[in-house]
Amino acid sequence: MHIEFGDEIVWAGERSSVFFRAKVDGKNVRCFVSREALDDHCGGDGADDYVPIFHTHRKKILVVAEKMIQAGCISPAGELIVATKFFP
Repeated sequence: MHIEFGDEIVWAGERSSVFFRAKVDGKNVRCFVSREALDDHCGGDGADDYVPIFHTHRKKILVVAEKMIQAGCISPAGELIVATKFFP
């Protein structure tokens, strides 16, 4: 399985998540890391802007996302939701 993560990182307010992209074996996957996960595991604590927090903890978040992808957690709609329960 070949996984590549993109550089586009944006706040998805309607989903209370930070959005990022992955390409898995050539297929696009829309990824979201929840505000709750950022609060609980990356020190977000109700921050005004979660994008810088994502950048600070990018490696940690992408390790979790990669493990989830490998475990088959992508929805039929091609989305991955990285929630707090998936962090060690």
